[in-house]
Amino acid sequence: ANIGIKASPEELGLGCSNTWVMPCSEQNGFDLFDGIRDYFARPLEVDAIPMMITFPSIKDRACKAGEKGRTTCQVLTLSGQGWFDKWESENGKHPQGGEYDTLKSR
Repeated sequence: ANIGIKASPEELGLGCSNTWVMPCSEQNGFDLFDGIRDYFARPLEVDAIPMMITFPSIKDRACKAGEKGRTTCQVLTLSGQGWFDKWESENGKHPQGGEYDTLKSR
């Protein structure tokens, strides 16, 4: 997901780093691999989705000279092959309020 935030990195208290969310917990004995296997088996039921959160505009020197008071954020996560094949024929034009939107909101 790409997210535009109407605030500067300073206002948000952000530094130049990435945040990794790993599916390790007491429940799985802090085993990263078990956490990822669990995520692929039950993606909408896990406590922690493996992801990386990054702020590209903070790292881009050209952006610092550009529009002030804005920050870009990217959230990257894993996806199983075939999870979205069902909607491939819609070419990114999903009906509002349809099954895809409902799944996406979860």
